[in-house]
Amino acid sequence: MDPNKKIKKEKIKLLTLRNVEGTQTLYTQIPFFMRTRLAQMIDSIKWEEIKHGCESYNPRSFQEAKEKFCDVLRKIDEYLEKGRNTKNEVETDSLMLMRTDRNFITVTYGNDPVKFVTAMADCIRKEDELIDHYILEDENTNESTSCIDINVEVSTNNLPVIEQVTESVSQELLDIEKNIDELQKMLTSYNSLIGANSYPLLDEFIFDPDELHSSILNHFDLMLDTMMKYVQVLSMKVAEFRVAKARANVHVGPKAKLDPLAKSFSAFGELLQTVLNWFEPTELLKYFQQNYEEEMKRKESILYQIKIDLLKCNLVVYKQPKDLMSIESVGNKKGKEESSGSDKLKTKRKYRTKKKNTFETGVRLLGGSCLKDVQIDKAFMYLVAERDKAEGKERDQSTVLTFLTEYINDENFPHHVIFKNVAIESFSRVEQNHIYKQFFRLVYDVYISFKGIGKMKVQTLSLPFMFNTGSNQILELIAARMWYCANFDLYDGRFHCDDSLDVEIVLKMLADRVANLNPANPRLLYQDEVEFLQTRLPNSSNGKVTMQGFIKDKMKKTRAADQELGFSFHTWFYAVLYCIKN
Repeated sequence: MDPNKKIKKEKIKLLTLRNVEGTQTLYTQIPFFMRTRLAQMIDSIKWEEIKHGCESYNPRSFQEAKEKFCDVLRKIDEYLEKGRNTKNEVETDSLMLMRTDRNFITVTYGNDPVKFVTAMADCIRKEDELIDHYILEDENTNESTSCIDINVEVSTNNLPVIEQVTESVSQELLDIEKNIDELQKMLTSYNSLIGANSYPLLDEFIFDPDELHSSILNHFDLMLDTMMKYVQVLSMKVAEFRVAKARANVHVGPKAKLDPLAKSFSAFGELLQTVLNWFEPTELLKYFQQNYEEEMKRKESILYQIKIDLLKCNLVVYKQPKDLMSIESVGNKKGKEESSGSDKLKTKRKYRTKKKNTFETGVRLLGGSCLKDVQIDKAFMYLVAERDKAEGKERDQSTVLTFLTEYINDENFPHHVIFKNVAIESFSRVEQNHIYKQFFRLVYDVYISFKGIGKMKVQTLSLPFMFNTGSNQILELIAARMWYCANFDLYDGRFHCDDSLDVEIVLKMLADRVANLNPANPRLLYQDEVEFLQTRLPNSSNGKVTMQGFIKDKMKKTRAADQELGFSFHTWFYAVLYCIKN
């Protein structure tokens, strides 16, 4: 068979299986069973040309109409003769259907072959229109969703609603939902055939058994593949949210909104849970699982792995700890520290946060109804120095944190863990000149359990924060956090803050800081202002600005470059920000 005609035959079957509008009346004049069983012959005839010839009263076309009608009857008779002696129940039922179709066209068109040709031409034309319309409808559906922050409502087969998510995320969610919808329809059709005890007849009538089974399995694989890829998309969205959160935290970017990300997770979670529910004692997969038990067990296992992958990236800090904390000394001890490749004796002092400096922080799991069976068994939090993290060291067991843990799981606050009255009772900080390079993080460990998997631990980190022992350090630490959080990946596992940056990067950071004094009405720098800032930046002659020069080194006077002012560039810039703001 011509590959294109074979493809058309498959599309006709698919339209019928999906019960697309228009297929119900398509075969009232041309019997469906005869149409599909004689598809190779029927599709090789130019029915439309013969029809137009008859309408033009072309004698040759009238003769051709009569010949083609007789050819169809002859082909039906060959089909009946071939299966006359069969004892197979399926083939016997097929013969009965073909006899019925022969009687129908003989009675309806026996005295009018032109009418038969016209009906056949109209049927084939409508088939093509339905196929083209269905494909075009799919394309238009895709195009109509390509906008920012769309609100899509899909109610087919009680699938969940996807609402207000970003462009790329929403389109991929719609693709997943479409796959699930198609698979659900196919399984429903499969069940209706078997449930009516007429599966052998109807299966032969519409689909070959292997063809139907293969189609369902292929749709399953497509759906699973799309879901696995989408979890990767969500993981990237979490990374983007963390970058936005870090920049917003140091006021070089707009406020990072968690709600759109949470909605994306919830929408996907709804879809994932819809499919997982099929594997519960329900009718949808009952018959198919009986025939493909091992294959369906494997697919269920993949679904649970998708859920695990989702849980590995869905823990976020929705409430960050304080960015700067005042501490006081509680003693010291001697210890050897490596510094710049040589051993030097350093003093490690023990500190604690001041009593008035307690704070609250919290994490949450994203995923909507997919997390209904997820239980948070325990949550823990500890302090770690980035320097230790970078060297792969375990947490310092001598560090002591006190806090109250509250677990909330309701409609307004699903899967939330809040750590209240957090106080750092004891920790060590290496005493050195570069206090502005000592970043700390909170590590959140959440232990969960859920059906089908068992127990697992998920983990995330807070944004970097710093400790100050005196108010004279505050501006230095504010500058250090802006330098770090605005320009580096805080979650790549390197825990490294470069000592120098290109002057263009620093100027961009400063411009963003000015603009975000009032995000609703940003104050953009003029070119001459940017050029002036560059002249005031220290050590920028080689195209680089050092962290030391940005934060600590004294500024030079404008008219006497050999003389220093009593403050650093960042102190001056902070004063400029204060003037602009007020």
